[in-house]
Amino acid sequence: MLPQARAYLDSALDDSFSNRPRTTYASEVIIGAGFHAAVYAAARVANGYPMPLVLERSNRAGGAFAMSREASFYLNSYNRPGLLGEPTKGNVRDGQALNYLPGALIQPADLSGNEFQTNADMAFIIRLTLATFANVRCNREVASVNRANYGGLTLTLADGSEISAKRVIDSRGIGDPDSDGAVDGRSVLTFPQFMAHMDRPTPLQGFKRVAVIGGGDSGKCAVEALLGIGPSTTISPASLDYVQSVDWFGTDLPTNTADWRKYGEGSRGRYQRIGSYLPRASTQTDRFGNAGRFGNVVAGSAAKSRLTVRQQRAEVTRSLGSLLVNDSTFDHVIVCAGNSLPALVSGLEGVGGTRAGTVIAKKAYDLDGFYAVGPCASIEFSTAERTNGIADIPANAVGMFRLANRTAALATMLKGA
Repeated sequence: MLPQARAYLDSALDDSFSNRPRTTYASEVIIGAGFHAAVYAAARVANGYPMPLVLERSNRAGGAFAMSREASFYLNSYNRPGLLGEPTKGNVRDGQALNYLPGALIQPADLSGNEFQTNADMAFIIRLTLATFANVRCNREVASVNRANYGGLTLTLADGSEISAKRVIDSRGIGDPDSDGAVDGRSVLTFPQFMAHMDRPTPLQGFKRVAVIGGGDSGKCAVEALLGIGPSTTISPASLDYVQSVDWFGTDLPTNTADWRKYGEGSRGRYQRIGSYLPRASTQTDRFGNAGRFGNVVAGSAAKSRLTVRQQRAEVTRSLGSLLVNDSTFDHVIVCAGNSLPALVSGLEGVGGTRAGTVIAKKAYDLDGFYAVGPCASIEFSTAERTNGIADIPANAVGMFRLANRTAALATMLKGA
């Protein structure tokens, strides 16, 4: 809980993960050093098995939550202690948490009492769990996984080196952001690239007129950061970091405050504050039911706002010294339009862990010992999840509360490699 000690340990973890010696063999190898790698490793050690080897292609373990070192976006679910549970409409069940890492020595709820935890909180828990229960190697990108001649599996890395293993766990998350040729990491950024900006002393300097493409959770977090309602801990004056206008391109997004409130009832309530930056509905009246002028809003007209939703698909075109998105000019564009993940094997089938046949992971059709867990496994909603409303929010498909116990169940079910 001490920021200075936490920063010191965080730096030490980076040094440790990056400076470990190369290896050519491991009984179990996990690809990707994110949330589900930590869950699987903790469950394996808890069941008496050796620590697995974790390969991370970037220079920083922690997965999607570690895209910035400091806090840059809030998690979707309320901060509360307790064991992992499922959300219910409007609230969560007593004693159950949604941001929880099974097997971790400490949990995100141990770090603060804030209403919503941040990505930095979850990244810290993931990294501590990996340091405790796994052998992590950063800057190791896996290019392919194949059957070895002698039996077992061979992982070929991007640098041409190979690692032999008896079992491989694919834990690469949701993949890389989808982007077109316009993305350059400077004026046109993906969501992770933009969030990495939040670690800078003046993260939004030069961002004056910005377009955000994509209406999912990534787009919402980007809009929060641009409007100054995100959790950034960077000290920066508004005279340097004030964004004048944000145009948000998303075909299913509400365009005014009243409709956003209704939208929030069927979506994640955490994003309700964004709606206050939208124009009020043109049919809005005062507290006596009379149409007319009230506050700084004129009924029957769109109020001037820093945030404008455009219900249209977006196309980015470079111009001289600026960027065109459809019919408007911007100085920066943030692309939050989805992710893609290349397949390492030809096909996957479900692994059932209960009598009801609930899918807990996926395994390769013709490659014994290869399993996929977490978001990259694309585990379909179960009948129970459709009945209790979990499937009503598509983003729940990759939710930690939904997939964490499945990953732990696989790690418990599998015998020694």
